Amino acid sequence: MYMSTHEKNAFLVGYADFKNDVTQIPSSELLDSVLQAMLKDGKKLLSQQNINLGAYPGKEIKLWDEKEGMTLTGRIFIVNQRLYMLLVGSEKNPQVSDVRKFFDSFQLMQ
Repeated sequence: MYMSTHEKNAFLVGYADFKNDVTQIPSSELLDSVLQAMLKDGKKLLSQQNINLGAYPGKEIKLWDEKEGMTLTGRIFIVNQRLYMLLVGSEKNPQVSDVRKFFDSFQLMQ
């Protein structure tokens, strides 16, 4: 995972490889499981939307973290055996243009 801060926003990008073969599990089920894991420790789901990164499924989410007092806006994708995650954390709603620019900068390399 890599994090960068700018003003009062934190921008995070990371990935995790699944230990077991998940290619036979529906991607929607995997994404829902990841989201449920993210909702632990007092986080509240504000919104979610199904998205794609090319042919790969994902979710765009917005969470409220009561414990940290911050909004988390993120995208999660399943690509074969790997989970990619992009998150923007802010005490207030971050500038939509900053979030879009960060999200749009993410591309898969061949």
